[in-house]
Amino acid sequence: MLRRMSRFELADRRRLHVRSAVPSDARALRSLLDTIGAEPEVVILHLPGSCTTRSLRGQIAQVAAEPDALMLSAFLDGVLVGHLALSADPRPASHHVCRVGLAVRSDDRGAGVGSALLDVALPWAARHGMTKVATSVLAHNARALRFFVAHGFRREGLRVDQFVRDGRRFDEVLMAPPLPSAADSDG
Repeated sequence: MLRRMSRFELADRRRLHVRSAVPSDARALRSLLDTIGAEPEVVILHLPGSCTTRSLRGQIAQVAAEPDALMLSAFLDGVLVGHLALSADPRPASHHVCRVGLAVRSDDRGAGVGSALLDVALPWAARHGMTKVATSVLAHNARALRFFVAHGFRREGLRVDQFVRDGRRFDEVLMAPPLPSAADSDG
């Protein structure tokens, strides 16, 4: 869990607040994920209505209790506009690897929300002994691919026909950046 709130000023001068997710975020998070999942171009695999506020509340509480997991919420003017989830691989041989998932409201993509979430999460992962952060992006999602490359992620692999949603098949691009050492991360 992140112990303090981080504040960012976006390029358009709006103030973004990033903090650890709390159970009371669950309703807004469900709405955010359902809205993104309903976009005409599939950018995440989430199906609208596939989770409940109650289940998300439980997931948030569980992550808060785990020392090697982090869930962040990003707010503009009190509205949840971004979410990041990060957790260490549970297998001992790859416990140094964490997976990260990121979602940003369509109106706020490109404004710096995703960058702010990564700016909080990547140093946190390094401080907690993780040496690799892995993510995956749907291969057709050129904007997300460019975003992660701009943040130092490199393509590590491609899984063809990895996902099926609404009868459509999607390839998955696996990506990871080098992480700074814990000594390079501030508090």
